[in-house]
Amino acid sequence: MGPTNTVAHELESYGVRTFSAKEMAFNILGLMHPLLFSITQVEPIWADLNGGMDRLPDLAEITSRIRLSLNKKSELRCAITRDNAADYKVVNGVEAERLLQTVNVVPRANFRFDFPALETSQSLNDVSKLRGMLDLEKVIVVTGFAEVGPWGSSRTRWEMEARGEFTIEGCIEMAWMMGCIKHFDGRLKDGSLYVGWVDSKSGEPVDDKDVRGHYEKEILGHAGVRLIGMLLLSSILQLFTRCLSLFRARKFPWV
Repeated sequence: MGPTNTVAHELESYGVRTFSAKEMAFNILGLMHPLLFSITQVEPIWADLNGGMDRLPDLAEITSRIRLSLNKKSELRCAITRDNAADYKVVNGVEAERLLQTVNVVPRANFRFDFPALETSQSLNDVSKLRGMLDLEKVIVVTGFAEVGPWGSSRTRWEMEARGEFTIEGCIEMAWMMGCIKHFDGRLKDGSLYVGWVDSKSGEPVDDKDVRGHYEKEILGHAGVRLIGMLLLSSILQLFTRCLSLFRARKFPWV
C-alpha cells in the first residue's frame, strides 16, 4: 500500500481492509510460526492477504475518483490558506506575515575530516619477503597523515585536480592557510557576539558564501604550480652547479 497510502483511508469505506507495511510484515511473520510451519509439512497453507480488494470489480476507477477528490480538497485548502495569508498581511503588515514569505537559503561550509582507513597486518604479507634486508634500528621513519603542497592540503589539491576549482570548503581552508581569514569567537567591534570567520586585517565578519568572492582571486594568484622566470632559473642553476662542485670536492661549509 506504499504508493496508495493517500487513498487507503477512503478505500476502506468500500468494505475492504488495507494494511500498513508493519501490519503486512506482522501477517507474514505470523505465517512463520512453528505451529503453522508444522502444518506445512503435511499440506500447504493458503493465506489471503488481499483484504477484499480482489472482490471490487472497479478498483482502478474507485482509486482514481478518490485521488481526484483529494486533489480538489488540497487545491481548495491551499487557496483558502493563501487568501487568509493575504488578509493577515493587509491587517498586520508584510513583516508580520511569514507563512508565504520566501526564505533564502545560503550555502554553508560542511567540513568533514574523516580518519583514514587503517589496513590490517595481513596487507603487509606481500612485503614480508623484504624482512632482514634492512637494519630497522638505523632506518628513519616519517609518519603522519597530512600534505602541504602548491595547492594546500590533500583535500584542496584533490578539488583542483578533480574539478578544476575550489568548493566553499576548499576556499575557506585555503584562505585560512594563507592568513586571509581567521576564526573568531567573541565580541565584535560593535559589541555583538559572533562565532565564525573574520577578515584577518579588518576583523570584519565574513560569511561562508562570501569567502570565494573576496579571496579566490588572491588564492589562485598565490597557489598552484607557477612558472619560474629565466633570471630566477639562472640563479637556481648557478647555485645547483656550485653545490655539485662542492659535493664532488667533498668540501661542505656546514661540515
